[in-house]
Amino acid sequence: MEQAQNNRVTMAKLGAKLDTVLEQQTDHNEQMDLLNRVIFEQNVRFEKMAGEMATQCQRLDGRINRADDKLKGWQVAQSVLTLLAASIAAFLGSK
Repeated sequence: MEQAQNNRVTMAKLGAKLDTVLEQQTDHNEQMDLLNRVIFEQNVRFEKMAGEMATQCQRLDGRINRADDKLKGWQVAQSVLTLLAASIAAFLGSK
């Protein structure tokens, strides 16, 4: 009789511990769900930012290419003017 009563007490304690573990597991699952939602939202934001940054990089590449083309044009013009000035100087020096 006493053994049966001890078994009932042990089962009650195990049941209470199991309830506690299940509550903790439920809390843990809720926290994990929240973290997963936050991570997903951050990932969406980062992907959007990456797309915007890629667009900005393409614009900057275009500006750099245009500036490079202008610089090359000025260098060609400078070379022509230098050649013209040297030719005039040589012509005047030969007279």
